[in-house]
Amino acid sequence: MSTETQELPKVESINNQSLLAEQYVKVDQIWKTAISNIQLTGAKSLKCHVERPDSGSSTGGYLMLYLNEITPNVEPIIRQFHSGKGDFNAEVASDAIDFTKNNYVLAYAPHYSDNVKIVVSSAKIFFGSPIDLRLSACTHISHEIKSVTSFYKFDSNPLGFGYYNSWMIIREGSTFGEGRQVGIAQLDHNDPAQGIKVVSTIEFLKRGQTYNVSTTIYSTVRPVAGYTFTITK
Repeated sequence: MSTETQELPKVESINNQSLLAEQYVKVDQIWKTAISNIQLTGAKSLKCHVERPDSGSSTGGYLMLYLNEITPNVEPIIRQFHSGKGDFNAEVASDAIDFTKNNYVLAYAPHYSDNVKIVVSSAKIFFGSPIDLRLSACTHISHEIKSVTSFYKFDSNPLGFGYYNSWMIIREGSTFGEGRQVGIAQLDHNDPAQGIKVVSTIEFLKRGQTYNVSTTIYSTVRPVAGYTFTITK
């Protein structure tokens, strides 16, 4: 979670409505899902850190280890459930693992009530070394009176973006992926896994209002990354 303040460029009024020009936007919180600090502690074990949102409706998630690659309809060698919200540290160990002989993919999937496992962060472990760490992230770039521009990044994999469509959604309030929806745009699974997206809103953005922007995969109620911003009065 981080805090930053960005100055917006001056913009002129449109249709006699004052844009939120010469104002500051305060980015209050940034949420992402990422596996990091992977350390192999032996031929059959590792430690890692998982960053995940500390807000929203997710009730935990699955840390999984696949042999060679993520493959639909093939069960991972290891599946651990980690309840709650926010970051956690984990250890993965099993006699079924041999980092000296095989390659693996370490993956994380948040848990929601529909129990569909969507991988939103992963890392390859090739020849005993973690490489190609992938994450889900979404950050603020700018906004105008009826639109918000954000940078997004997904982990493109056979059980995530690249297979399932995604959405970028703007809602009122500071709870991750919740609140009254005021803007939405689809990101097709054939689109690039990272880029810039402009989302139009159904009404003028309000001074003093906090909004949360989230990217979701598979459905509009499965947020994986995002941020909140408040337009100062």
